[in-house]
Amino acid sequence: MVTLILFVLIFGVVVISHEFGHFLLAKANGIHVIEFSVGMGPNLFSFQKGDTKYSLKLLPIGGACMFEGEDGLNEKEDGEDHSGSFLNANVWARISTVLAGPVFNFILGFIIAFIIFALTGLGIRYYIKGKGSCGDCECSCPVKEEMHKANH
Repeated sequence: MVTLILFVLIFGVVVISHEFGHFLLAKANGIHVIEFSVGMGPNLFSFQKGDTKYSLKLLPIGGACMFEGEDGLNEKEDGEDHSGSFLNANVWARISTVLAGPVFNFILGFIIAFIIFALTGLGIRYYIKGKGSCGDCECSCPVKEEMHKANH
């Protein structure tokens, strides 16, 4: 049960990071965000701030950042040209908004790796100095000899 809870929490952080990337670049590019949601299915909790609805949904299996005009169905029906529409944004604004999610996942991975290395104190020098897997034993092997030569 603890494993399931940890999985949901860690997956939630990844989803929030991913969707926040889309959200941040959409806002920066003037694209109207209709809804920012974490999870799928029926709403557990939601609130409106400005023009954006923020929601937490029942099933922790993903998320969504929905833009005006993203699928051609969310356009306002007054027939006017809307500058906040995803389809009316310039091509680089659309590309950056779409790519921002995966880029934020890479940034999150880098931050997590940095934190792990900072907290454990293990780094590349640990293995180069011969204290890694080959430095732990008293046996004589070619890899250990090469590491010893490189360090002295």
